[in-house]
Amino acid sequence: MPRVFVSVVDQIQTLRLAWREHSPDAVISGMTLGEFEAATAEPLDLRKEISRLNIELSSARAKRDDADLATRKLVESVVYAIKGMPENGGNSVFYGLLGYVRDSEKKTGKVRRKRQTPPSLEVI
Repeated sequence: MPRVFVSVVDQIQTLRLAWREHSPDAVISGMTLGEFEAATAEPLDLRKEISRLNIELSSARAKRDDADLATRKLVESVVYAIKGMPENGGNSVFYGLLGYVRDSEKKTGKVRRKRQTPPSLEVI
């Protein structure tokens, strides 16, 4: 029964190892072992490059997250300063344009529910 390979890399490595162990001087399919290794180097090199780029991407994302955190604190400080200014405050149009809910637009949160009258029990 033929062996099932999970990936091309496994197949390349198995073929290289078997060729090296069994008959390293053989010419198979018009190639020597060295020529085969050179011909199959590109997919392996590209996988190494992808791995390196993934590490760089993870690093860049971590740096971005750190910069976002510092920037959020700065933005929060500016918004608090705008809210605290007498000419602006929490009810100003400027504060609303920043995406915040103005004091005059806030709801109290109190809910006044109407009482339901119990159903009438009529005897027929």
